[in-house]
Amino acid sequence: MVFRGRFDGKQPVRKDKFATGTIRGTDIRVKAIRFPESETDAVVEFIADATEIFQIESDAITLFAEEPYINTETLETRLCEVAEALFDQQLPGALRAILNREKPTFKKNPEGNDAYLPITRARFKQDDEYLAAVISAVENMQDSCLCIQGGPGAGKTFTARHIITALIRNGKRVVVMSNSHAAILNLLDALHEPSQHARIAKVGGFGSSQTGFRERYSEDAFPNYIYRPSMSFTQRDPYHSFAVVGATAYALAANVAFESPVDYLVVDEASQVALANLIAVAGGARNIILMGDQMQLEQPIQGSHPGRSGLSALEHMLGGNNVIPDDIGFFLERTYRMHPTVCQPLSEVVYENKLKAAENNERQRITVTDARLIEQSHGVMVVNVEHDGNRQSSEEEAEVIGQLIAELKTGFFTDKHGESRPITDEDILVVAPFNMQVNLLRERIGDQISIGTIDKFQGREAPILITSMAVSDAEESSRGIDFLFDINRLNVAISRAKALAIIVFNPGLEKCAVNSLEQMEKASFFCRLVNPRDGLI
Repeated sequence: MVFRGRFDGKQPVRKDKFATGTIRGTDIRVKAIRFPESETDAVVEFIADATEIFQIESDAITLFAEEPYINTETLETRLCEVAEALFDQQLPGALRAILNREKPTFKKNPEGNDAYLPITRARFKQDDEYLAAVISAVENMQDSCLCIQGGPGAGKTFTARHIITALIRNGKRVVVMSNSHAAILNLLDALHEPSQHARIAKVGGFGSSQTGFRERYSEDAFPNYIYRPSMSFTQRDPYHSFAVVGATAYALAANVAFESPVDYLVVDEASQVALANLIAVAGGARNIILMGDQMQLEQPIQGSHPGRSGLSALEHMLGGNNVIPDDIGFFLERTYRMHPTVCQPLSEVVYENKLKAAENNERQRITVTDARLIEQSHGVMVVNVEHDGNRQSSEEEAEVIGQLIAELKTGFFTDKHGESRPITDEDILVVAPFNMQVNLLRERIGDQISIGTIDKFQGREAPILITSMAVSDAEESSRGIDFLFDINRLNVAISRAKALAIIVFNPGLEKCAVNSLEQMEKASFFCRLVNPRDGLI
């Protein structure tokens, strides 16, 4: 029988990640879990044995979903093939470049590699000539791997769009790969008009039918854009007939990708793509471009990974550097998002002082006429809220954040063009390190403001960012100093702000005992953020 129930829509649910589960406290199994659209409630449906369900005495149940089985056999087979090719000294050029962390090689030029690298703002000052240098380097790659690091708001998608469009115009075939279908679609969406609707295929992400895909991408608005549930291409539309194919590693391990290798494999969010996955599919491309930022959120991993095997593709190539060395790729040095005073502390600590705010970003500011709490128009602002005994959430901080938001909404935001407008709910993001604090903030503030953990907001931006640290003592927090003061996570959080980043925390939170140099570095970064006049510690 099909059962339908209502649930709290504020709780985070990955609706695309499961189809079966069990009911807590019982042996009752359910299947065909789905979330039908409802105008008023968050609704879940599932199929279960009616006799078993009716034996449950409570009207409320807790449903534990089971993660779907992920078949990795094809990826494992590809890795075995790579090992055999390595022993036989028959590795393709790009794959060899990744395994050996080789510098990129280019077609012969009288000036050598210096004709293409380094690509820096000191060498190419104007945006147009900088972009032209980037495209030229990519177009002249020869069986190798090039890294492109895009700091927060540095225009990574913009750069990728121009690179891929230029390759398409030159008759090259490109595969776009990432961990998530959302990241792949984000880049593919940027290609249709610039490429004059070149033939593009998306593999996976919309289930086994065309319905969901065509609801989002109609044939009239997106000609030459097709969907394939798997890598089973047809004789009418073979794999090699498409200018661009977007797919995850699980799809790209298929035989058809190796039978007809593409010219370029562009890996988006390469700091979150496992090195093993990249090695497994690298044989399907002649050249590989790794795009991402290893100083933002890292790849989620489980289990034990000996040596360097647990690294992401980009981390492996960079060998521990915060910023890409000039001889293996380039760093997009300008942020088109952050005010200089938001950018500066991140640049100093995270990006070797190489990330600079673009021209006119200094115009971005917040104006509140009768300010009581808002003391700055831009930069990183500290709001101290005293509390004690909080390990994952703080009522005290939630109350003050509500007051901050109310005051901000009486003010105005001035953009980089010098135009001002009233601040609305859409201009404010609120982040917290723990789901418990996120849920509390949603309960106190409501759904009109975007509130979530840092993981949910990578790629997002807003004039104002409010961070609630939520804990009274760093050492006593539920996940400790390493998580609370994690440089990558704080970097992602603060860098969402165009004008003003507000950190709400218990005074003295940074005064903690550290047990390692790594913890000292993390606590030092937080000190730099909340005590900007003190400089680096």
